Amino acid sequence: MVEVRAVAPDDVVELVVKMRQADIDELDAMGIEDFVGEVQASVDRSVFSYAFLIGGELACIIGVVPAMGLMGGYGIPWMLGTDVVTRNQRVLMRTCRPYIQKMLRAYPVLFNYVHAENHRAIRWLQRVGFSLQLAEPYGPKGAPFHLFVMRG
Repeated sequence: MVEVRAVAPDDVVELVVKMRQADIDELDAMGIEDFVGEVQASVDRSVFSYAFLIGGELACIIGVVPAMGLMGGYGIPWMLGTDVVTRNQRVLMRTCRPYIQKMLRAYPVLFNYVHAENHRAIRWLQRVGFSLQLAEPYGPKGAPFHLFVMRG
């Protein structure tokens, strides 16, 4: 059973403490050092964000941040998860689809970057309908990242 709810105050710290290694590696590759601060800032900047729980355990937090500047109509979706995501990918894929559609209704173009070594996330993004471009150096460390895009 998947429970989807607003992000609670303790969710950010719990997520960071239990975060999947692939997500830790991705944040590190982007040059992010303060994981709690970054996740909290992402939640705060998001137009909407949700915590997904399975069997009462935090699986992931997702959200969408509006792109600033000349990028009107563009949203930046994000998701960070715990190992509960890895054990429940199929059910989460089905559960997340309506929230991706909600993001597309708010922003007709969604885009973000995924670390080229985050193979599970890449497969998941493709399965839910995102298109990926070839990996290129991104961020202060110049690590390889794929731009992923979905148009409504």
